[in-house]
Amino acid sequence: MNFNNNTIIIFLLFNLFLFPHYLQEKNYNQPEKLNIYDYGIHVLNLNKENINIQYNYNKIHPIVEKKILKLLPNNYIFLNYSYEIKDTSIYTFHRDLTSSKSFNNLTYPSYTLIIYFYKGNHLSLCKKSQNISYIIPQPYTIYGNIGQCILFDADLVHASALSDNTKRYCRQYKITHKYDVKKLNKLNGKWIKKTGSPRIITTIDKIIRMLSHKYIFLFDIKYIGSLIERKHNNKIINFISKKLKLTFFYQ
Repeated sequence: MNFNNNTIIIFLLFNLFLFPHYLQEKNYNQPEKLNIYDYGIHVLNLNKENINIQYNYNKIHPIVEKKILKLLPNNYIFLNYSYEIKDTSIYTFHRDLTSSKSFNNLTYPSYTLIIYFYKGNHLSLCKKSQNISYIIPQPYTIYGNIGQCILFDADLVHASALSDNTKRYCRQYKITHKYDVKKLNKLNGKWIKKTGSPRIITTIDKIIRMLSHKYIFLFDIKYIGSLIERKHNNKIINFISKKLKLTFFYQ
């Protein structure tokens, strides 16, 4: 069957008109009031000195590491892992399946830390969505300055915040309980860099974003989720990704 971009666009529009789904994204005005115990989210800002230290240090710097681990219960550690993202954006809603408690059968929750090295819209998060599959809360967007750190439960539904284009620079780290480290050995020792070319966000991008929020329950099914987890090289997923110019979900 020969698919082209117009066929896919018509399918997406048909889906939205047949099964309406409204995605109302609001700005979160006081992110400093969020905390990891009640919401699965914590936001803090590095000072200028610590920003410079971390910017020039690929791994999590011990000074920053200490600040972050103070926010979590005892026995949490950073994995030997980082994911550097420059001028590209994972704008589809997802959970971090590569490290989440639910997908990897962990004993304790695991966490993702993202440090942003630009000013602007950073992350859209659906509060208290760790254990929800079918009616995902509406997302809130966190805006911040250079050096903003967002720590969140890896099972929380989230996406890169929308802006006019994909120009951005951030680094992601993984944190897990020491008793669960062996289950996440696939991530240890990985230092990943993903660089794209800045481009304008399109209407199709926004439609796909809306659908990813609507159908998150499909990717909670482990078989489907495993097909598009980054470690896989699935031909069908690659075909869809190429046709839609879509950066798939999982980090």
